[in-house]
Amino acid sequence: MERRRAPMGHASSVCSLSLMKGFVEESPKRIFYCGAFRLDSTDAAGLRVMAIGKSLRAAGWQVEFFPWNSEDDGGPGAQPDSIEGFPVHKMGEFRSQGGGSLRRLTGYLSRGSKTLEHLASIDVSNLDAVICYNGTSRFLSSMRKWSLKQGVACIADCTEWYNSAHLPGGRFGPVALDEWLRMRLVTPRLSKCIAISHYLDRYFTSAGMKTCRVPATIDLDATKWRNPDLLQARKKTSPSGKLQLIYAGVPGRKDRIAQVAQAASHVRDVHLTFVGPDQKELELLLGADVIEPDESGQRIDFTGKVAADRVPALVAKADFSVIIRSDERYAQAGFPTKLVESLASGTPVITTVSGDEATVIEDGKNGFVLRSGDIEEVMSVLRRARDLSSDEKLRMRGEALQAARNFDYREYVEPLRLFLGE
Repeated sequence: MERRRAPMGHASSVCSLSLMKGFVEESPKRIFYCGAFRLDSTDAAGLRVMAIGKSLRAAGWQVEFFPWNSEDDGGPGAQPDSIEGFPVHKMGEFRSQGGGSLRRLTGYLSRGSKTLEHLASIDVSNLDAVICYNGTSRFLSSMRKWSLKQGVACIADCTEWYNSAHLPGGRFGPVALDEWLRMRLVTPRLSKCIAISHYLDRYFTSAGMKTCRVPATIDLDATKWRNPDLLQARKKTSPSGKLQLIYAGVPGRKDRIAQVAQAASHVRDVHLTFVGPDQKELELLLGADVIEPDESGQRIDFTGKVAADRVPALVAKADFSVIIRSDERYAQAGFPTKLVESLASGTPVITTVSGDEATVIEDGKNGFVLRSGDIEEVMSVLRRARDLSSDEKLRMRGEALQAARNFDYREYVEPLRLFLGE
């Protein structure tokens, strides 16, 4: 009997299609991340967007950064850099220091113009979304229009809501007006919002936006958290009856670190180190009398400027770090990067709870909580911390490290995948 041959056409086309699917993968969707950040190790904004970028990359997106950086550090015409595998297009939006107040104001209001011009000139194929890290109201409004034209989502990454009195020009200045427009009118009109705090998450949700809360996050596998000096410092504490405190960074006028310095100068066997500021900056902030040694020796000292990769090991050598802020909107809306970095260093935190600190720090477990932050309360807490045994301090170190795991960028891969996929 003659055996009939199967028709070749359909079977071969199905087979070919299957092979093509096996060898040709669809290119990942792209996300552009732009706005008021610098991608360097000293910029808290840059650290945030890099960590979120890692979450998004792990979720399947191809992320490209467009940091504003300084105009002296290159602009849109420069060759793209690569940082940790991410394409980086420097925009040079931040003007160099100098010039009068009018020049500074026009420079501020024009921020984002180079970014918009650059986006209009590049390939945006396969673009899924653009994320705008803060920025002026004018920039966000223009980005919204550009995104609508491209048919992609425009997402805000909102990390702050300044008190108008803290801004240049004060409560009734042009920067305060821009902040009002940004938060009240422009941002709520964007597609979605990544909010750094519960406060901002609630605010933008009530404004009708889809939101995803992502606090300050870090990469716990990064080299800075595997430094041998850091790992060794985590194993040690001051003996009972001694207390080593640390404050990393140059305090701003919003910080209330002066209360801690004054309290430390009045509590026996307490030593406070400032990492970052020099003597002149500390004297202006605290007064020369506060940082002068007394009969018992130096109570407050400073390191001056320190390379960013050395800071975690210095923080790890302290028994506690200190964060003290007023219970105002700026503190409620933000989320201190210092808090997460201290926990990752294995150092418990003494902090006020004006914002999300209350959801992280448990009194007596991974830190101590200040309710008012006045000097008498701070002195009382410093005595409690000083009188802990070495074993109790080591236990709190372990709790701090455990809490830090909640802020690893990997914890936010799935929430961001679901958020962007909505």
